[in-house]
Amino acid sequence: MMNGYYIQKSTYIRCFMKTPLEQLYNSAAESILKKDYKKAYSNCKKLSRSGLASKVIFIILEAEALMGMEKWDKATIVLSTFSGLVATKEEQVKIYNLLASAYTFLENDNEAIEHLQKSIELDGTINNAQARYELLAYYCHIDVLDKAEEIGEKLLDWRGFVLSALVYLLDVAVKNKDRNKVNKRVNLIIHYFKEIDPAHIKDICFKLINAKMFEAADDLINKDRLHNNKNLWQETALAIIQLKNGQYRKAIRLFRSSDNSKDSDLFYFYTALQNYFYDNNQIENFLSLQKDFSDHAFHIVLIRELLNLGYIEQVNDLFLKIKSPEHLQHIAPLSALISNWLLSNITNCEVIIKNNPRLISGGGLPADALQAIAFFNLIKKLINHNKKKPGLKAITAVEDIYVIGESHSLGLNNRIFKCHDNYYKGKTKFILSIQMFDLANSSSKKIKYLFNKQLASITTNANILFAIGELDCRMDKGIYKAAKKSNRSIEEVVNNTVTAYIDYLIKGLKAKSVKNVIVQGVPASNIKKSNQQDFEMHNHVIHCVNLKLEELTLLQGWTFIDLYNATADTNGQCNKKWHIDDVHLKPSIYDDITPWAVKMNNI
Repeated sequence: MMNGYYIQKSTYIRCFMKTPLEQLYNSAAESILKKDYKKAYSNCKKLSRSGLASKVIFIILEAEALMGMEKWDKATIVLSTFSGLVATKEEQVKIYNLLASAYTFLENDNEAIEHLQKSIELDGTINNAQARYELLAYYCHIDVLDKAEEIGEKLLDWRGFVLSALVYLLDVAVKNKDRNKVNKRVNLIIHYFKEIDPAHIKDICFKLINAKMFEAADDLINKDRLHNNKNLWQETALAIIQLKNGQYRKAIRLFRSSDNSKDSDLFYFYTALQNYFYDNNQIENFLSLQKDFSDHAFHIVLIRELLNLGYIEQVNDLFLKIKSPEHLQHIAPLSALISNWLLSNITNCEVIIKNNPRLISGGGLPADALQAIAFFNLIKKLINHNKKKPGLKAITAVEDIYVIGESHSLGLNNRIFKCHDNYYKGKTKFILSIQMFDLANSSSKKIKYLFNKQLASITTNANILFAIGELDCRMDKGIYKAAKKSNRSIEEVVNNTVTAYIDYLIKGLKAKSVKNVIVQGVPASNIKKSNQQDFEMHNHVIHCVNLKLEELTLLQGWTFIDLYNATADTNGQCNKKWHIDDVHLKPSIYDDITPWAVKMNNI
């Protein structure tokens, strides 16, 4: 999104008169340009005591000083005072852009978008191109593709923005599967080839390959060869295209004929190779390739799949052999940490956490390490919680219960808990990134394969708990995003997703003899919302999902764990009793889950 607010030097009309107030204004303006924001703000406060600070230009000055000090809330309050004052069009545009930037830092996307829209309505010319570009980035981020197309086309006429706009608009065309526009925009990129960073060309090429736009990707590769000579990523990309076309032998032959020396390119190929085997229900054949590929990039992809497939004992052995490159160093430790947690090797978990401090702090890591950071912090908190509240003591009447899910399944691993008259001990069957959507969607082959494998590994006449669904409810993915993108109601998307999810569970369980089935609901969210509208929408999604989950679960005669009522206050907000972080719960909530375990005969 927005990289920060921008100060235009033309904002300030330098005064050369000698009055003290004019000198004070000039000093504040110069301090802003020199990034001495504390001095600028100090001068602004002196101006406010003079009675002149009610003028729009002084409001802008004070807001920019506050934003320089990262006081975003205060800046929005100051800027909102311009309403009712006489302001030029240029001043109004400036205020809307500053408000949009402040709301961006406050993670209030709706307000940011609204103020960028107001800004462009007032000034849609090249003078306000930055605001148009920021709005394009927002629309692409939230998948409002028709508006992204509309707002971005104009930027293609403005030399300073054409390349950055092209990247976003190419994404729009790819997501819309509009091959004509993809080809047109690739040709434009080729036209400006000399001005584009080769790394961006590589990223664009792999996006096209993932979208199966092979012809356009091939054009980019050929153009890159002309400008930058033959290199590894081009050969890797061509090999991946062969894989996507089902030409396994050709892909391997092409890959082996290239100079395989760069870990990132190797990682791309091995990931595509792994996906090829998943698509063909032959992932075990991928595991057998260990004898053919012994480099670290292959091992990084392999260790992730060993975890997903449930071969957790093998993860540790492989982890000791891997030397990860900088940009991939979060993958192997994540797999090892989760595996040791599942094996109840808490000492090993603590060693892995201690040896990877950046995966706790998040400092200096790539954007795709966010998932690893979240898991490291969660497991660290689970360890500390369990030391203080180890749960129920072992009893003779305890039964195993297999807990299938993602991060929400970890807290129950190896923990004894009570549900009505039964005592259970959790045995987690972990599947990274699983959502209800994956089991409801016919195209999610990999997650379905992993789910079916984990389900098949469970003993006959077992107890099973499904802890899936919270990821579907997050505002940046899943149900909300799908509803917005397809212009459908939340209720319709929830009904379709949850119904198909439960149907998939029913189908999978028919092949097994099971004793008790428990479906876990979605807890109230503890994620900080930037405004009331975001809170209400997130809460609405969670509420709708829980209602449908409970209805369909009880119809099957299964038990539904109503975590929402356990964790929400009377206003639907988190009651602060059970959360261990923004979305996960303390394992101690399960020690006696009976009050929130709903069965058909107790409603």
